[in-house]
Amino acid sequence: MKGTLIKNSLKVTLAAASMSFMLMLTGGLTAKAEEVVAVPFEKMTDEDLHKAPGWETRNMTNNKTNWVYSNYIRDLLSKYDTITFKSGETFNLEYAINIPSGRNITINAEGATINITNTQKGAVANADFTKGGYGAIAGLTINGGIWKSTDSSGGKTSAFKIAQGKNITLKNMTIECANAGSHSVEIIACKDVLIENCKITPLGSNNGKEEQLQIDLASPATAGNVLSGKALDGSTCQNVQIINCEVTGNRGIGINADVKNAKGAGKKDRGKYQNKYHKNITISGCTITGNKAEGLMAYNIIGLKVTGNTIISKASAKKANYSSGIHALNQGGGNKMTVTIQNNTVEGGKQAIFVGSNGAKIKKATVTNNTVSNHSKNAVVAVVGCKSQKVKGNK
Repeated sequence: MKGTLIKNSLKVTLAAASMSFMLMLTGGLTAKAEEVVAVPFEKMTDEDLHKAPGWETRNMTNNKTNWVYSNYIRDLLSKYDTITFKSGETFNLEYAINIPSGRNITINAEGATINITNTQKGAVANADFTKGGYGAIAGLTINGGIWKSTDSSGGKTSAFKIAQGKNITLKNMTIECANAGSHSVEIIACKDVLIENCKITPLGSNNGKEEQLQIDLASPATAGNVLSGKALDGSTCQNVQIINCEVTGNRGIGINADVKNAKGAGKKDRGKYQNKYHKNITISGCTITGNKAEGLMAYNIIGLKVTGNTIISKASAKKANYSSGIHALNQGGGNKMTVTIQNNTVEGGKQAIFVGSNGAKIKKATVTNNTVSNHSKNAVVAVVGCKSQKVKGNK
């Protein structure tokens, strides 16, 4: 009998040791990779409520006052890696969905409408804006959905504010969130980004030149109101594809640089990262419209490819280069920037296409086979300040 007890005890000890060893190998327990389906508050049951950690002590009867649905979504994300907003339903978000670090998060919203009810909070944002080195978001995919502000004037902050991350995909989305003076989508210092088949338009009016889709770098001048601490490390965006999208704004798309005359930072911080360059930005198959400035503004890029788009600026020619359909400029001190603009239909004010430099010469510019028009007596295509250039077949 005593021998049997010793044997059983030994088996338990070995099993426990084996389990500890397995946990050590796998890095311990992680968030579940299962999918959870979210339903609107008014259709939730206690069973739906209790799927989120911390909510199992609540019930639908006693918690209809002071309800914050965004907190429920936040807590679901602490447990599940994939959230699906139920198709055919309408959801109201009081605060932005915060994307946690260190995990690959998927939000499916095909067929759903997500209303943004707070003009100061936006729709989706980092949970952590202090991490640098592309370490704030390990992966994020958002698929589908009509995302819109309930205020007809639109939100006063960027609706989608995604920074210092990698493996970012936004696809099949309709975004009508931001005021014309804000950004609908703001991508700051991210790698491996795909924005595909999205329609992005502003709400309300504003006389500024803000773009609805912004590709930015992590500098105090350009992103100091979003990032802090180690996140302001000068990182740029790399490997970005914008494919088959429709983007309209005061400026359609803006790819930013840190220039010495930038506003929004202390004088000592302006131009701190002026010689930093984005890498490999592709824009293809899109319709891009700037109502008060460029359709596309593109600064400091090594490997800019703009092919097969329709790009229009409706701005007056009096706004000079800001009225260009495409405005590509080297602001940095190195002969690094390379530009390819081919097979587009481009319309502008002063010029349809302007490629030039405020810094060192552009290393290489290829501007070929574009259909172009402008609303001034200036050259319809202007390519200047390049070490090497090929300009032909534009008509």
